[in-house]
Amino acid sequence: MVRPPLASSSVPAGASARHAPARPGAWGRGLLALLLWGSAWQSGAQPVPAAPGAASAVVVGAVASAPAGAASAPALPADWARAQDQYWHAPRTVDFIRRLEALQQAMDQHCQGGLVIPVRTAWREALVAWLRLSAVPGPDLLAPEVLTRLDAPARAELIEQAIEAAAEGTLQADRLAPGARGLGALEWLLWTQPPGVSLKAPPSRSRSTAAPSRRVAKPAAKGAATKSTKTKAAAKTPARRAQLDAGGWGGAADAVGAVLLRLEQAASAPQGYRAQASKPKPAAPAKARKTNAKPARSTKATKATKPSRTAAAAVAAEPVDPLLAGGRSAAGQASRTAQPAACRLGRALVADLRTQSLGLADALARRLEAAPVLAVAASAPSATAPAGGDRLGAGWLEALVQLRVQALEQPLQAEAHKGRAGLPLPRQLSGSASVDRVSRWSALRALAVGEEGGGPAGPGLQGLAWTTRLQQAGHAELAEQLLQQANAVDQALEAALPNTPPVLHQAAEALARLEQLVVRQVLPALS
Repeated sequence: MVRPPLASSSVPAGASARHAPARPGAWGRGLLALLLWGSAWQSGAQPVPAAPGAASAVVVGAVASAPAGAASAPALPADWARAQDQYWHAPRTVDFIRRLEALQQAMDQHCQGGLVIPVRTAWREALVAWLRLSAVPGPDLLAPEVLTRLDAPARAELIEQAIEAAAEGTLQADRLAPGARGLGALEWLLWTQPPGVSLKAPPSRSRSTAAPSRRVAKPAAKGAATKSTKTKAAAKTPARRAQLDAGGWGGAADAVGAVLLRLEQAASAPQGYRAQASKPKPAAPAKARKTNAKPARSTKATKATKPSRTAAAAVAAEPVDPLLAGGRSAAGQASRTAQPAACRLGRALVADLRTQSLGLADALARRLEAAPVLAVAASAPSATAPAGGDRLGAGWLEALVQLRVQALEQPLQAEAHKGRAGLPLPRQLSGSASVDRVSRWSALRALAVGEEGGGPAGPGLQGLAWTTRLQQAGHAELAEQLLQQANAVDQALEAALPNTPPVLHQAAEALARLEQLVVRQVLPALS
């Protein structure tokens, strides 16, 4: 598909000197400043989340007026910031909130006696959605204090204090320290072994060990049966108290669903959204069923409702997590959330994540409302056009440096000092180190070459891609070189799945080569 050429990105006469095209030496000196960004995420400031209704209303008014052609047209230099918000952050914010909805449901079921495996699966899916959203933060959208509230390294001592507060009924989720909240704290709760629970492998099936295991199993089963009834009865009270402390997640389910629907439609179909906004009226057939069921089908309706008691009894009789029942857990099944207080803390953390995600949606909606609507063409780029390109490129480069340093080089250096103690990889507790690397890289690759992979695709993604801009600016060879280098990083990260030092070194070298290409050639060409 042939796209219209981009407007010239030359620096206007009125632009300041700092917006001039950067020299390779200047980019090399500026790279050191990017590495210092990690110290800012220790900030303890906390943003005040806005109401969910405001987020949905502003997004509808801001994005619905965009023309249809803007969805497939490449973003102009003056509109880079808005294009990143509309085509990149908006769909990923919707996906992140949806994953948090699934995580909340899984956590509720687990705290009522369900298994922990669905909660872990939902946590991994929410982690992937968050990494794709936050890998390349937009200007002033994902501030360091927001990042620390949503995803900060877990601190065991702070989480233990929060569990004690939950047990005493004095938990206040909005006042927790960054090390005791967010996805990192949830990972600690879901994968940390509870005190007093053994993770030994199940006994072998040989005759010599089978007999003793039967003798020990009988008294343990009786104790498990008595503890399971107590745990089920005690799980209801923490669940209700956690719902009050968390701000009433269940009561806000309709509002969250409305925000999701409007955000998704506003990001994917800007022009036809207003016509679709009045469409969700499938509630009328439901009322018709109720009115038609009154005259002659009353007996059938009562018969249909009788199995609900048996269904409720079946749900109550479902096998609970062995940890919740007080029995012996198999390897990999242990979770600190087996304790009612820890499970209550987990529900409060998920509710806090929901509040923060809705605050992001509101901030994104305000930015879309304040920025001019994307157009297919413009007469000339504004005076701030190079500044927008520099900010987007600097954010991408910063994310690439963090991926190389945090996920690969720092663990390798720590492993070299500790010998055979093991690689201290990110998300190592949940075994999601490779998921962390691949998810962050998929976001970087999408903005570089326009190929996103498994993430939610935006209609203007190709317009944001560097390869598209390079080709339209007459740098076809450089665009092909960038694509080849991105493919080399793909192969290196795929080979790094065993998490062994040699393959991790190769992945770090591949990222370093891509970084040099971007600093020395790509960004100067785009400036």
